Amino acid sequence: YVCDTEKGRIWRILYRGDKNKFDSTNLEVMAYRKSHAPNLKTPDPVKDNLRRKEVAKVAVTYTQYCGSCHQADGLGNDRFPPLSGSEWVNGNKDTLINIVLSGLKGTIQVKGKVYDNTMPALNMLTDNQIAEALTYIRQNFQNNAGAISPDDVSKARQALNGKQAAAVINKK
Repeated sequence: YVCDTEKGRIWRILYRGDKNKFDSTNLEVMAYRKSHAPNLKTPDPVKDNLRRKEVAKVAVTYTQYCGSCHQADGLGNDRFPPLSGSEWVNGNKDTLINIVLSGLKGTIQVKGKVYDNTMPALNMLTDNQIAEALTYIRQNFQNNAGAISPDDVSKARQALNGKQAAAVINKK
């Protein structure tokens, strides 16, 4: 999997060619690099919940941009926090919107467990897409929080843009 932090997409790359065409030296070098690179992970089809399922229309944005890390069932895994019953999801909606718009890096605690990973900013999504995905998350996965409107996202986006502009001006 490769994460594109500019466009907020996660790409799954599979080699479908004949591995026998590589000589053993090439395979050894690749295996060594993979085993010694902490950011490269081999997905586990069961633990990472990679089974394909039909997706409800309201869950399309969630599935495309969130589900590969937080999983189709919202339970997360050892690397990515759960959304199910999460205090982050059920808490302040502006905090949740800002996480999607700005991304999140560093250590956080969710349901008593510490996670230290990076979530890319998904600010290239429309206000409607973000509102749809966050409302889906807040009203599913054992969550029972209020909906988020496109207007909520728009206001948060404008506030963030204002802060970023002020930060640039203050640095000059």
